[in-house]
Amino acid sequence: MEQATHSTDRATPPVAPGASTEREAYRRASTVMDGIVARLQTLPRSAAVVGELVGFRVRFNFGTNDPSGIRQFVKIAGAKAVVTQEQSGAWLEAKTVVDGVEVCAEVLLSAEAAAAYEAAVAPSRPAATAPLGKSVLALVPVLSPVGAPE
Repeated sequence: MEQATHSTDRATPPVAPGASTEREAYRRASTVMDGIVARLQTLPRSAAVVGELVGFRVRFNFGTNDPSGIRQFVKIAGAKAVVTQEQSGAWLEAKTVVDGVEVCAEVLLSAEAAAAYEAAVAPSRPAATAPLGKSVLALVPVLSPVGAPE
């Protein structure tokens, strides 16, 4: 068998202007995505680096009716979750920016699952007590309706 007498290396194609900046933006978004996934206990159904007109963003989808991934994402990324009602149910979505990369996480919830989520995250209100001194009624908590002025 004969050995090659010349180099088999192919010339690398020319790099388009700005390509290294775009490649670095993609790497940064990919690193953000991988870092978040590594900290999640509930894995997303899909995780993607998505190209935009300028730069890249990260998108996580946690499937349907299990908001645990969104709850974890909110804690990890310091985001706020918002419920948006749709005809087919409700989207629970949290958006934030991590290391200069826009990140969005979402899950589709049924009406029942959305109501359960909202009830679970609603702030609990402490019972108010009435100034009744040493009366037996002073020990009875006063319940205020939700939304009533305190």
